[in-house]
Amino acid sequence: MRIGVDLDEVLTGTGTGWFNGERKFPWWFFLVLIFVRPNKKIAEILKRLDGQDIEIVSARPKQLEGLTRAWLRFHKIPFSNLFCVGLGKGVGQRKME
Repeated sequence: MRIGVDLDEVLTGTGTGWFNGERKFPWWFFLVLIFVRPNKKIAEILKRLDGQDIEIVSARPKQLEGLTRAWLRFHKIPFSNLFCVGLGKGVGQRKME
């Protein structure tokens, strides 16, 4: 089974509505997200699904892909692939692709 999960505001513990992927932020804006804890319920579900094809999708810039991978590993969140599609217009469509 293939499972896709959005990162910010779904897997991360950030509150709903603080982030809008359609807006343009400098890449360093996301450095603060290193200190955000994962949503416990979503993390537990993903840990139970370990072994499945889990793909994490984010509007984070490509520059933070390595740091985001480290964050996922630090919190022991299983994943097969990580896609950082970047910010700006059409972010929703890029995530779907």
